[in-house]
Amino acid sequence: MGNIIDYIKEYGNNTFLEKVFNSVDSLVLSELSYLKFDDCVSGVDEIQKKITLRQINELSDTQYDALFEGLLDVKSNMQLLKEAAGSKRFGNTQMVYYENLVEPEKETQFAAMIFLLEECCPFIAFRGTDETLIGWKEDFNMAFLSPVPAQERAVEYMTKITPALPQKGKFYMGGHSKGGNVAVYAAMHMKEDMQKRIRRIYSLDGPGFKEDFLEDEGYLKIAHRIKKIIPQSSIIGMLLENQEEYQVIRSSQNGILQHDPFSWIVKRGNFQYLKEVDRAAYLMDKTLNEWIQNMDDAAREKLVNIIFDIIHTSQMTDATEVIADWKKVFRQIMAATREQDEETRKILWKMLKQFMRMGAKQLLTINENKDKINQKVIDS
Repeated sequence: MGNIIDYIKEYGNNTFLEKVFNSVDSLVLSELSYLKFDDCVSGVDEIQKKITLRQINELSDTQYDALFEGLLDVKSNMQLLKEAAGSKRFGNTQMVYYENLVEPEKETQFAAMIFLLEECCPFIAFRGTDETLIGWKEDFNMAFLSPVPAQERAVEYMTKITPALPQKGKFYMGGHSKGGNVAVYAAMHMKEDMQKRIRRIYSLDGPGFKEDFLEDEGYLKIAHRIKKIIPQSSIIGMLLENQEEYQVIRSSQNGILQHDPFSWIVKRGNFQYLKEVDRAAYLMDKTLNEWIQNMDDAAREKLVNIIFDIIHTSQMTDATEVIADWKKVFRQIMAATREQDEETRKILWKMLKQFMRMGAKQLLTINENKDKINQKVIDS
């Protein structure tokens, strides 16, 4: 049972001519885009000095350590970079047009870069949600705001970096988590001549979109080139899920921890695919999405702001603290809830009760369908 690190160990000596670019490669590059390349990869408005992954390994200790600042799994990311940089497949990959932007006052977190692969099309990687609470807040804002600033930045970024792409050549784009969502958004808002050059858009457990978004002409033009992949108990990738097609893969983790790219199982050079998501995950996703859809945008915004106001009063500085001790955080949030004004408490409890009712309704529906199927089997 391997992951993306084992994939590089096994296939790292194969060039892209010997083993064509695939979904696992897209996850490797999407995960590498989480590294903080601010001090070593040229920015969008700078003279482009190409640096390879292999050369990254030659940075000073201080610069090297800075790459992993704030990451949730430093050890795995260090190992991933080491294997990729030392491999024939990724070692000579050049990195350019790096942009990293966090603007708390605008509730914006955006980062992207281009990986110029040897003997293969370029891959434009959009970073997913990082450790900043601003990044997480922007994700939640997707429930009531369209577009969010990161989506708009992605469109601007693609306009800026077009000159760096081979003339008339194809390219890949994608990202993990929010990175996959903004990649799709950017693709649908490109000019038609650029859209035609997209070979594939990878949304790796990226949140979905509101239903009306999927009827947009720009989206329909690129929909057949989107490859959305989610783990079997996906929560993030199923948010706002309406009509997008997706493939399900096996993860070595449980629940929301399956969002971790290092838990995605790779077997014989590709992900291990499954027929469908887990039943419990399906129930949670249906309940959560119906709950969101039954609120208007004003109610969604109110709920999101309440949650993050409570988190800020809990003295947490970034998402790593939330994940590291989520049980403690949950207790803090519940305690902080009791300290809110009466109107806020009413809103929170109303939302919670509505969520529980919908969960019961979804469970009843699933059980009724199961009974019908069993009865058909008996009758036959």
